Amino acid sequence: MTKRIICFDVDNTLTLGTSWEILSKSIGVDLNFHRKLYNDSESGTLSKEYAENKLLKEYLQTGKATKQFIEEVFNLIEPLPEAYDLMTFLTERDFRVYLVSGSVNLFVQMISKKLNTWGWFANSYFEFDESGLLSKIDMVLGQGKEKVHQLHEIAKIENVDIREMFFVGDGSNDIPAFIETKNGVAVNSKNKELHKVAWKICKNLTEVKKLF
Repeated sequence: MTKRIICFDVDNTLTLGTSWEILSKSIGVDLNFHRKLYNDSESGTLSKEYAENKLLKEYLQTGKATKQFIEEVFNLIEPLPEAYDLMTFLTERDFRVYLVSGSVNLFVQMISKKLNTWGWFANSYFEFDESGLLSKIDMVLGQGKEKVHQLHEIAKIENVDIREMFFVGDGSNDIPAFIETKNGVAVNSKNKELHKVAWKICKNLTEVKKLF
């Protein structure tokens, strides 16, 4: 029997809000500043290293950039109630669930643990020094391409064809994954470009159960 693999984006798919922005707001960094840094690094206006170091400096200046504080912020972001129900439904039907997210490794790992998924992949990484102070931010640019790369990793791990996998997401950076798998499910999304390449469109996570 072919393994059944389904992958989920996290922010605004399984949870409400964007975890990066929730963290910046909680720490005390201006969201417009954060967004501009990321957008400028994506466009090439700023180097990736400069943007990462600039954001790190802003985080550290608040005095809150500790592993303990960041974990507390992320831990307050709960999966949607219907996400728990959907995970139970999929597990009962022998699906292996993976998270593939543009968010921070620390956060994606937490959501994976709460939902008891088979595995997880993140597109951003935090490192901390021995005292627990944030020491490095690594942001992956071109998240859409990175998600496709991670899907291929999962396909290799599970020894399945990527066209046999499903991907559930809501945003622009999920478009490449939808195109690659041909089995993209748009959820809670008003993104017209994503809808164009979606296999199915669902209003919410509960509707996803009708597909399987």
